[in-house]
Amino acid sequence: MMKFKKIKAILLLSLLAPICSYAGGVSLGATRVIFKESNSQQSLNINNSDQDNKFLIQSWIENDKGEKTNDFTITPPLFVVDKNTENKIRIIRVKDSAAFEPKKEQVYWINVKAIPPKDEKKKNTLQLAIVSRIKMFYRPDYVAHAASMVDVPLQAKYKDSRHIELVNDSIFHQSLINVKTGKNKPQAIMLAPKSTTSFDCNDCKNANLQYQSINDYGAISDKLTLKVM
Repeated sequence: MMKFKKIKAILLLSLLAPICSYAGGVSLGATRVIFKESNSQQSLNINNSDQDNKFLIQSWIENDKGEKTNDFTITPPLFVVDKNTENKIRIIRVKDSAAFEPKKEQVYWINVKAIPPKDEKKKNTLQLAIVSRIKMFYRPDYVAHAASMVDVPLQAKYKDSRHIELVNDSIFHQSLINVKTGKNKPQAIMLAPKSTTSFDCNDCKNANLQYQSINDYGAISDKLTLKVM
């Protein structure tokens, strides 16, 4: 019975595969955007490497809760990117800089949806729109200056035998990947400024926490180690 179900599932996937059309040719020109207080706008390249198809591009910005926000706007919000070409969207700050927290970095999400063209020859084609989502950090001048002058390390603190606390005492976000202790499964986390998160581990008191960080340009650091205090 199990073998029959497996064969049935494979056949179903085989039937679905040829009728799916993906917006796979569209990519973004960065993995994150740093929006400084001193800037009124930032740009982001949208590249279509597909040699045959153009795509309808729809873009919007969400806050850290995943809600659409009016703090920033994107122009043009809707346009067509031709095959094998590159276009640019502009992210414009709408809210006055004085309305943002002056000593705290804030995170937003840039969403770019690529909608493939309808194939009139294939009426039963399932077309899938692909959404690319990257972080945008709004960085006040105070934070930008402090980030360039002071490097505040992370701290790993013992909580109990099964948990440690990872502490970010800095005033900017920390994006971490491959966070793990011992044989635990690696995780990816983002620590907000002046925040603490709990992390599962085995024998936490004698543990070392390993991780890699991602900088403003999307580059990944070497493996780093924190001794649990």
